[in-house]
Amino acid sequence: MPRKKGAPPMGELESILTPEEIRLLREGYAADTACLANDSQAHYDGMYPGGARAFDAFVQSVYVHGNPKAPPTTGISGKDRERVVIALLASQSNTYFLAIHFYWGLVEGLSVNDMCQTLLLVGGYNGYSLYTNGLTVLGETLMALRGVANEGIAVTPQAALAAIRAAFST
Repeated sequence: MPRKKGAPPMGELESILTPEEIRLLREGYAADTACLANDSQAHYDGMYPGGARAFDAFVQSVYVHGNPKAPPTTGISGKDRERVVIALLASQSNTYFLAIHFYWGLVEGLSVNDMCQTLLLVGGYNGYSLYTNGLTVLGETLMALRGVANEGIAVTPQAALAAIRAAFST
């Protein structure tokens, strides 16, 4: 799928995904909440095995923590964790990882409006080019997720990640 430049007009971001499509994304994620963390570990451990112990300890503590259904050991909810990660990545002009964390934030309970407000805050402190870039990435992410969430069945994290990878591949 070719990458489309530019996000939908601001008023449309909250209407890209229907409440039912968001429910299907969250339902698929709830069936395998450790999938995204495990995918990350497998990818990065393979790139640099020497960093695996440190990286895996971080991921296990912040994202998986032994029991994905239990509160994280860091004392921060998945929803709050993703709000922070989105702000950090948006302040770096990161696109692919920002897109993954938009998805992760959505399935952890953030609304599209929550993410837009986070981007606005980042833009106010770090420059509005980051705000507009973030809105663009959010729009493209939501469009990619809509492509897999319109089948009427729960969307697995693997399917969501594949759609995001396709949307953000060069």
